[in-house]
Amino acid sequence: MTIQKNISIIIISFSSFLFSEPFSEFKVNKIYSMPFTTMEPNIDGILDDSIWVDVPSIDDFSQLEPNLFEPPSYRTSVKIVHDNNYLYIAAQMLDDNPDNISAQLCRKDDWMTCFEKTSDWISIALDSFHDHKSGYVFVVNAAGVQVDAMIYDDSDYDGDWNAIWLSQINIHDHGWNVEMKIPISTFPFNKGMDWGLNITRYIHYLNEEDSWGVLPRYLNSIASK
Repeated sequence: MTIQKNISIIIISFSSFLFSEPFSEFKVNKIYSMPFTTMEPNIDGILDDSIWVDVPSIDDFSQLEPNLFEPPSYRTSVKIVHDNNYLYIAAQMLDDNPDNISAQLCRKDDWMTCFEKTSDWISIALDSFHDHKSGYVFVVNAAGVQVDAMIYDDSDYDGDWNAIWLSQINIHDHGWNVEMKIPISTFPFNKGMDWGLNITRYIHYLNEEDSWGVLPRYLNSIASK
């Protein structure tokens, strides 16, 4: 991954073309090119900034729970751009029953109170070294509460890791949105290399978990996804 003003895009991908890519049979076409931008969106969760109009979206999600590999109940669409200093993320979570969206308030990083089986949420996980063993995850619930953590040994989280980043949610008649602004300096990476990426949404009242990258349940992996 190279971040320069004269580079128009970088790649964040499940590079199924790489010989070393684990579980590549589950990652076909899971590749995203992230555009460079000279504009900064207003982080308000409304997604009406012109910056988002022509950005490609990630919307080919599948269920992890309860019906593995089945299509999601509702559409999720995520767009990511970057400048020299930040990643900007816009996520739209459609829902035909917005009154059922669960939004629990608590302090930052309180996963058990405000996320685990209690709220709707969306997470962005980045393997910035693309080593399939480490990474960083940023989660926002429908009340705007944040969780961040470091991934290590492919299948464990360090919840004591903390970052300073911005996010804002907006619940509306068709579901809810999130915008995020994450400093690139938050995590290390190798210039010129692809990153690993996964995105997961949880719908509380359906007890449904949808992800961009889904593996069989017997594979206890996080970064490898």
